[in-house]
Amino acid sequence: YIRYDPETWGGRHPQAFLDDRGLQVHAIGDLDALEAIAMLVADEVGISLVPHWPGLEKLAPTCTLLLVAPEQYQREIILLGPRQATRPAMIQALLQALHS
Repeated sequence: YIRYDPETWGGRHPQAFLDDRGLQVHAIGDLDALEAIAMLVADEVGISLVPHWPGLEKLAPTCTLLLVAPEQYQREIILLGPRQATRPAMIQALLQALHS
């Protein structure tokens, strides 16, 4: 899991979404650059919860964007992951937990 830095304005929304569900994920690191997160996910380093933003699809065309939270967090939050995941069961388990 690549965490969008929860100390930033944008990163606090995905973290609040996880906290509201009582979920703790082991992050390999915190980044405050959405572009860097998208590139790491596209390179199959991990997955991330990020706000949906214009241009993401162009930057990470090999990724899947799954809506997990509507705008109740001031922005739509998506799960960003590779289209051909090497660990699909892990991603599916996270998706189930996110929708609980």
